[in-house]
Amino acid sequence: MADQEVSLEQTGGPEVNFDGVTLTITSNSNANENEKEGLVETPRSGNVSPRSIQGQPEAKPLPSFIQAGFFAGKRGRLEEAVSVCQSSVVDTQNDGTVQGVWLLTEVDHWDNEKEKIVILTQKSLLNVKYDFVAGKIKDCKRVLFKDIDYVQKGLFEYPERTFVEPRNGYGFRVHWGKGRELSFFERWNPYSSSVPYMTFVNHPLEPSQEQASSYQAEAFLTALVQGVNVHRQEQNASSPSLPVKESPIQTDILVGWHSSIYNQSRLGFSRERGGVSF
Repeated sequence: MADQEVSLEQTGGPEVNFDGVTLTITSNSNANENEKEGLVETPRSGNVSPRSIQGQPEAKPLPSFIQAGFFAGKRGRLEEAVSVCQSSVVDTQNDGTVQGVWLLTEVDHWDNEKEKIVILTQKSLLNVKYDFVAGKIKDCKRVLFKDIDYVQKGLFEYPERTFVEPRNGYGFRVHWGKGRELSFFERWNPYSSSVPYMTFVNHPLEPSQEQASSYQAEAFLTALVQGVNVHRQEQNASSPSLPVKESPIQTDILVGWHSSIYNQSRLGFSRERGGVSF
C-alpha cells in the first residue's frame, strides 16, 4: 500500500533543529549541483489554464495578535509534541531514523487547512495530526519513500466561477498512486483518507520564528527530494531521481463555503478561542 494509517487518539543551508533532530537543507542554485542532489525539475507549466484563476505568489502574514493564539508557538509545546511523535509513531525498524521535523499546514482536497507535524525518516514520510492543547496524537498517515511518484510546486488554481478567495503563496504537493484519479466518493467526501496526495504550505507561525525553515513547506520539499533520492540509490544505484514538477496546483472548489468558514475560524489548528482552547 502507498500509505498506512496509524490510529493513536548534503551541503550548507539552514538547519532544522528540534530536540536533537537535525537536518541540513541544500540551497545550491547551480543546475548541475541540483541534479546531483536529485533536484531534477521538469519544465515549467505555470500558465493559467482556460477558465481558471490563480492566487498570488506571496501570502500575507497573519497579524501578530492572531499568531499569538497558536498553541504550537507557546514555549516548549512544539518540542514536547516532537518528542511524543518520535516515541509513538516512528517505527525505527520500518521507517529508519528521523532525519527532520517540520510544523506545516496541510491543505486537503476540500481546501481545508490543517496543522500538521511532518516527519521525514530514512524511508518514509509521516504526516501527524497532533492536538497541542490535549498533548496527544490524533492521527498519523505514513507514506513510504518507495511509493512516492513525484512532487509538485505551484500556485493554487481554482475554477473561474469559484466563490472562494484564491489562496496566495506556493503549494507543495506529494503524489503517489501511479497517477490514479480520485474516485467520486473520494472527491466528494471531505473526510476521505485515501486521497493519493498531500499538499503543504507554510505554517502561519513561519514569519515570527527565528528558525523559520522549520515552518516552511519548501524547506520540507527540498529535504524530501534529497531523502527519497538517497533511498532510491540505496535500493538501486541506477534508479532515476524523483521528479519535481512546476505546475499549478488544481483545486476543484466552486462554492467553498465549508472551507471558507473552516479556514477563517482556523478550526484545523490548536488555538485559544475566547477562553476556551481547542
